Amino acid sequence: MKICLILDHPQRDLDGCLKLINKIYDHFEKIDIIPMYHIYELFLKNYDVIILQNLRPENIKIAKILKKSNKFVFVIDNEGMPFGWLKDKSYLNTFVENTSKSLNLIYEYFLWGDFIFDELKKYNVQTKKLYVTGHHRFDLFKKKYHYLYKNRKTKKKVIVFNTNFVSDNS
Repeated sequence: MKICLILDHPQRDLDGCLKLINKIYDHFEKIDIIPMYHIYELFLKNYDVIILQNLRPENIKIAKILKKSNKFVFVIDNEGMPFGWLKDKSYLNTFVENTSKSLNLIYEYFLWGDFIFDELKKYNVQTKKLYVTGHHRFDLFKKKYHYLYKNRKTKKKVIVFNTNFVSDNS
């Protein structure tokens, strides 16, 4: 079987993709990583398993096409519950709606934590395809890893200039 992981944000997600590949390497004949910016490449190769990073509207469209092609589609959520910057609960409603309407398009959905699972359950979303697995980036907050960021080399302020904006976040 051939598997493809869609990589949304290389700086943020590449380490997790590589860890996953290391765990599943022996079970697949070919494993590719395709950046989200080049998702069209997904349709140029005949993958059996595709791992998406969320079920936002752009990925729901992709999941529909893949479902019609009889592909196994999984979601390993790389950002947790999206739209969380809004003051009201509309982000939650959007997440619940997107997820509940799209579970029929995927094989399984791996969530960050119990809060997200419980919210979906509270809104009567079918949970048999949902699994709480956590997220590798949260491991850095464990006490045993505090040494990695406790003693910063500089106290200077840092300004970051973003030179690349995706259409969904602009």
